[in-house]
Amino acid sequence: MTTAAVHLHGHADLIVTAPDGSVTARAEAHNMVLNGGLRYLALIIAGRATLPVLGAIVGTSGAPSAPDMTIINAPEGWQPAAATNLTVDGPKVTFKATFVAAAADTVIQEAGVELSVRIEGADTTRLYNRAVINPGLQVRKDEVLTVNWTLTFGSAQA
Repeated sequence: MTTAAVHLHGHADLIVTAPDGSVTARAEAHNMVLNGGLRYLALIIAGRATLPVLGAIVGTSGAPSAPDMTIINAPEGWQPAAATNLTVDGPKVTFKATFVAAAADTVIQEAGVELSVRIEGADTTRLYNRAVINPGLQVRKDEVLTVNWTLTFGSAQA
């Protein structure tokens, strides 16, 4: 008997730039798809949720990811960033999210993709996935953080 499994994978490339545009730091991380993200996918397949508006969020907790996580606590003054440059290439979705210049030095230790959706008539934001950045990524005052996400939806047969 052949069985197929769906594999969801995410990769974040985080780039910090100085006001002059030079790269001051860079990190890469792989994610864990969270239960809330999986539930959203089930609801969209069932026709009970709208297509999402994608965004990204970053935070300062370096705690390991757990499937039941629902939030990333952004540092003070940091807001979720809208997805731009969204492309779809086969099973891959890529997008960029740029966070405005930092007001204070911050060490970013986590990043995630947020889905703003309408589920059963109510607007909500769900955390789809989370990646831990270890070691943390230093973002100094007035620097800009850009996160390039690649989300891959694949399958494997066993």
